[in-house]
Amino acid sequence: MSLHELESVAYELKDENFHVPVHLVTSSDSNRMLRELRDGGVIAPDEWASETGEKSYLGINPNNATFPAAVVEMKVNVIYTQETISNVMGTIYGDMESDRFVVIGAVRDESVAGGSDLDLGTAHLLEMAQAFANIKFAEKWGPRRGVRFCSWGGGKSMKGLSEYIKANKYVFGEQTIAYIDLDLYIERSSTEKTVFEVASSPALHKLIQQVLHQVPHPEDKQFTIADWQYDQPVNPFVSHGNQIIRNTVHSQGTVVISVGYSVKQIKDSEETSAVLHDSEHHDQYHLAASRVISLMALQLMDDQQLPLNLGNYTKFIHDVFARSLVDLSNAQANVDIEMLSNSIDNLSRIGKAFQDFVSSDVNKGIPLGIRRMNDIKMGVDKILTSPPELRYTSPLLYDTAPDGSSQLLKEAIKTASITKNWDQVQQIVSAINRALQEVMSYLQLS
Repeated sequence: MSLHELESVAYELKDENFHVPVHLVTSSDSNRMLRELRDGGVIAPDEWASETGEKSYLGINPNNATFPAAVVEMKVNVIYTQETISNVMGTIYGDMESDRFVVIGAVRDESVAGGSDLDLGTAHLLEMAQAFANIKFAEKWGPRRGVRFCSWGGGKSMKGLSEYIKANKYVFGEQTIAYIDLDLYIERSSTEKTVFEVASSPALHKLIQQVLHQVPHPEDKQFTIADWQYDQPVNPFVSHGNQIIRNTVHSQGTVVISVGYSVKQIKDSEETSAVLHDSEHHDQYHLAASRVISLMALQLMDDQQLPLNLGNYTKFIHDVFARSLVDLSNAQANVDIEMLSNSIDNLSRIGKAFQDFVSSDVNKGIPLGIRRMNDIKMGVDKILTSPPELRYTSPLLYDTAPDGSSQLLKEAIKTASITKNWDQVQQIVSAINRALQEVMSYLQLS
């Protein structure tokens, strides 16, 4: 488990008022403990298995003579100190909408030694800020909306970002179009080739595809990233990147754009961290990521109408929950599925009608009309990325299961099928339906 994942677990346990200690161990220590569980442990019930069928283990079997019960003793010495951290920011203001920004951020390594994976994000941030400044001053570029480059202090504690949001909620809650996270992730998967991924709101799916058709692939410049990955479905409904950053920024209703790679899992390897096993093209992968991020930022800054397609968004939501309705039906769930079915049908219809209206000539040439349409587009995303601790709107964005249905509902249905208690499933369905109704009312009143 990565540092970000462990911190996220601790964060979620704290929010739920659990008191479970969480402590980091080295990958070699964790692999040794996992091997003990795998070789001599008690196998968990089948219903605990992951989507890939991988078995889970509960602990060491005390009756196993070959692998006697194991005890892990940890001695932890922690020294608490107070440190002053700082955020470093640079802003290029928009000429026409000076109160709207694309925020591009990277967490900065505060240690003297440096050399961590955070340095990569900081390097990207500095290069992009310099490039955007050169365009503005050398070519007299005046973007429609602004961009704010942020180097967050506090290292992997994310304190720089979280404290800034606490003190500047209006900036993220009302003024920010999107937050682009430069903490480029690299994840292991079963893929045979390295796959470039962009995860964000489904409203940006069309923009993502457009940009991926413009940037050359790192391994073969004759092809674009989209051409090279023609057989890889793009699913912006899957959460990638730094979960703590995503949750923190989403708490203000702001969309997060994360960029990274899925690399082939090396079998029988004890190395838990994923790396780009391609020394020849290593730098080219990161260059391609910078190009994708820069092009997306430029269009979000310069396009008269924000490239947020609510028709695609609402259709995607319809398709996800239509698959979940099939899951509910197959499980013979004791819940009101007609209510959710009607909501997703109506939302898809209203979203398409709104997108057709926005694409018409009605508001062209009318600055206030264009601004109003852009604000409505941002408003829909803010409704659907509202704090997950307040209501079940998080599954409207993250995650989808491998079959394209809602992961949250799939897990709840799996549990209810065993316990025969469908109250939690009904609660989730009702909460999702309320969020969809709110979006429909917002679009109709707008």
